Amino acid sequence: MTAPVVDRTTKIILAAIAIGLWANVFAPVIRPARAQDETSTFISQIATDFHIVAIGNCRNKKLC
Repeated sequence: MTAPVVDRTTKIILAAIAIGLWANVFAPVIRPARAQDETSTFISQIATDFHIVAIGNCRNKKLC
């Protein structure tokens, strides 16, 4: 390979890496996260299950 081909290939690879990094930065802006909604639902389910265990109404005899 001659020097101009290697230089062009290197620039293309570095440009692809840069584009990928910028895409990772802007992904949350384009696609907002829904983790909070799912997490709060999951936490409320855990709280409900814990309450059932705490009052002694659980069905799993290994836990109660």
